[in-house]
Amino acid sequence: MTGLELGPVIQQLGVLFLIIGIGYAAAKCKVFPQGTNRVLAQLVINVTNPMTVLYSVLGAERGLSNREVYLLTGIAVAYFVLVVAIGLVLPRALHCKPEQRRLYAFMATFSNMGFLGFPVISAIYGPNAVFYASIFNLIFQLVVYTYGVSLMDRSSKGLHLSWKTFCSPMILCSVIAYICYLTHASAPDVVVKTIGMLSNVTSPVCMLVIGIALANVPVGRVFTNWRLYVINAIRLLVLPVLVWLVLRQFDMNPLILGVTVVISAMPVATMTTLLAAKYGEDEQLAASGVFLSTLMSLITIPLLMWLLFS
Repeated sequence: MTGLELGPVIQQLGVLFLIIGIGYAAAKCKVFPQGTNRVLAQLVINVTNPMTVLYSVLGAERGLSNREVYLLTGIAVAYFVLVVAIGLVLPRALHCKPEQRRLYAFMATFSNMGFLGFPVISAIYGPNAVFYASIFNLIFQLVVYTYGVSLMDRSSKGLHLSWKTFCSPMILCSVIAYICYLTHASAPDVVVKTIGMLSNVTSPVCMLVIGIALANVPVGRVFTNWRLYVINAIRLLVLPVLVWLVLRQFDMNPLILGVTVVISAMPVATMTTLLAAKYGEDEQLAASGVFLSTLMSLITIPLLMWLLFS
């Protein structure tokens, strides 16, 4: 990624963030009926994001060898070991209230790899690179619905791995894409074009979902919680810089380095609020963390691209 042309990248990121702003403004103006965001989120989670992952394999050129895909998979696993450890240590280090430590741990651990990560990766590296981001998202899905749920659900007595965890469209399509990539499998043109058309919907709808969600956050608590600034500074700046410093010591494909750093620079996962509401955690704190983290990422993502790869 040495010599990355930042002008087009910043322009593409600007387009994505402007769509967030449009979603935010439209929601504030009551353009959308009640429940719109939940419907759009389900559309992305169950249809367009899975199609984006498939299209990144079936409709684009290969950027990595099979061996490099295995390497990236190992890096993704190591990344989640790291962020789980950070999530366990950070709330205690910040002297968070005992009843809020689980929620802070969740925010420190899980980032917005799907809704924001896929569009940003596509904007920087092209649609074919979404598959490489999906490797991280595959591990994300497995960890969030086991360890993540155990954090949020105080009645949980440990990790519970259900067969339903493996049956979500996102995981199924990620596994299919992984197999297709390794075996060089192809599909008829009509299938690829159909998947590609659905894939094109993903980025704008994802950005609208984020904008609408931000519009529903009570701003009063967002900017006065210093712990959220610390967690977000670590998640948005310290973590990706650390990843960059470690991985650049190894002789690897620049695409692996770039995708890993960008994915590690994503803000707090939007599903934090959904799970907080489901399991009775502090929903306003969760929404505040997502809101502030996403706002800060509008600055930190372009800044990181400039500092690390220009």
